[in-house]
Amino acid sequence: MAHEKDDSSSLGFLILGVNDLLKKAKHAIESKNIDRLHDIGIIVERYFCKKIANHDLDALCYLNDYLVDFLAWFEWGGNPRWSEAEAIATRWKTILELTQQILQTESPLKAYNVMKSAKQYGKLLISLIYNRKVMTHDEILNALGISNFPEDFNLFTEFENAGIIITETDGEKTWISLGKQGVAVYHKDIAPFEISPEVGMDVITALKEIEKKRFTVAHEKLKELAIKSPGNPFVLCLQGLLAIKKGDLDNAGRYWIDMFYLEPDRIRVFMFFYLLDKIGELDEFKRGIKTINLQKDYISRQVQPTMRLLGLLAEYEGKPDRARDYHQLSYSENR
Repeated sequence: MAHEKDDSSSLGFLILGVNDLLKKAKHAIESKNIDRLHDIGIIVERYFCKKIANHDLDALCYLNDYLVDFLAWFEWGGNPRWSEAEAIATRWKTILELTQQILQTESPLKAYNVMKSAKQYGKLLISLIYNRKVMTHDEILNALGISNFPEDFNLFTEFENAGIIITETDGEKTWISLGKQGVAVYHKDIAPFEISPEVGMDVITALKEIEKKRFTVAHEKLKELAIKSPGNPFVLCLQGLLAIKKGDLDNAGRYWIDMFYLEPDRIRVFMFFYLLDKIGELDEFKRGIKTINLQKDYISRQVQPTMRLLGLLAEYEGKPDRARDYHQLSYSENR
């Protein structure tokens, strides 16, 4: 069948956007022009490969939408519009499925949720691989001090599907490194809350100043730390403690709310409770949180999430029933 030079040749199709190409594909099916449809099929598949090679996720989003629209039109009512076009439509279904998988894998939100679902192992695994660059499966398990992950989920498979890790086989060994989403999650959701040795020593210095009742010196040290390590949950915790000592309930609440939303893990929070206890300030911390929450006959919505800190403190003190009550109060409706 002859092609029209201005419209049907591959060269003519090259200047069209993918949406226009799929519109032309509809016309080709309606006119039963299999040669034209074949040419369009080649260009759409090349378009897909090019966008993959260039990692153009925005273009893949558009392609996803256009293919969904085309395939819904082609199979309206459950029957294909033209049997001879089914082979091309089937290839485009495959492209659609791959596009959707890629977009899901490249989702930072999905990667973050997968990390959280792994509970204590998620952050540890990402931090470990980030710092070691590349490791084997056994090296990771040994570094985490476990023989295997729980049987109810396959952490490595989940992480690979989310783009958090990449696995490469070299002979008998499989090497694991962080993927693009793993690096993104590390920098956004883990690194800001990790304490470097230098910052850790500065936090200890501030704790010692509080222990000596030198609150003004501690306050200045914490101001410096807040600049050096912005968003550090333990700096915020100590700033809130000093604000309570000055009777500044509003700022204490702000500091502790900010700390709460950073979601520091339990192990580090319990270690911090231990340090507060060692310098004799844990009871003051507990009283401070109760004070900002119980200023009135009801718990203020603005500071209510800080009740979770009381829940964690009750866990630390071995009071699970009290912890459960506090955790519930941190999100329940005020009566």
